[in-house]
Amino acid sequence: MEEKNQKSEKAFELHSKIINFGRRANVAFYDLAGIFKEIRDQKIYEDLGYKSFKEYLAIPEMPFELPTVYSYIRIREVAESIELDPAIFEELSYERFRILIPYINRENRDELISMARTMKKSELKKSFEDKTKNAGFEDHKPLPQVFRCATCGKVKWDAMPEEICGGHNA
Repeated sequence: MEEKNQKSEKAFELHSKIINFGRRANVAFYDLAGIFKEIRDQKIYEDLGYKSFKEYLAIPEMPFELPTVYSYIRIREVAESIELDPAIFEELSYERFRILIPYINRENRDELISMARTMKKSELKKSFEDKTKNAGFEDHKPLPQVFRCATCGKVKWDAMPEEICGGHNA
């Protein structure tokens, strides 16, 4: 019994470390985005001898790829545009915030941040897919789940036959 308690304590300790490192990393990514944004916007890369921001990011010692840097900058720009307190990134990963970017604004930020804090990442993504694919319709229909049949292994979905469009001939 004592061995099990020690394993449980160790598991909790390691889990806590992961959560704490993650929180610090999210804040660090936000701060790093600010530095990259300043270098790009003020063309500080030229003072370092580079012709472009892209050239600067291509140096061998740069530990970040161009798409990653632009993703960090975009997160920072959106957060600043909606006047989001940077401390939020102690609790909210930049990955979850990135899901919100196409939808978030000053009016809905508190609601969307709350969703991102409480929902599983897959549920959060799906909720926005549903909203996007239902745009323009008065009624909301959840997107069917696609999964494999446990009996035969073929793909099936949970939509009612009367809800499935058979296609249209022009």
